[in-house]
Amino acid sequence: MPVDFDVIYDEATVARLDRFDRQPRPRRAVAPPPPGWRRTAVTGGLLTGLAFGFRDLLDPRPETEVVEEIDVDAPPCDDRPVRFVMVDGVPPASRIILRPWLAST
Repeated sequence: MPVDFDVIYDEATVARLDRFDRQPRPRRAVAPPPPGWRRTAVTGGLLTGLAFGFRDLLDPRPETEVVEEIDVDAPPCDDRPVRFVMVDGVPPASRIILRPWLAST
């Protein structure tokens, strides 16, 4: 059962509602996305990966071996603010001891 607006609203409000319905709302122009931007982005990503793959294939980076030199006969340096205690073969057991009160200011 439709309700008559004249019964609910006064004449001024009904006139505003009628005027509002008659005036078309301006539409905002939405710019379309650039043509093919997704395709060019995917193509660029694939070509970059391909170029890095060829670089690694044709000119591999040399693997340098890390050499650690430890002086076992040296006396312990207990007067330093930072001390590294390395446990050979068990890296999680290695420790760094920080003593900031020994640092010179």
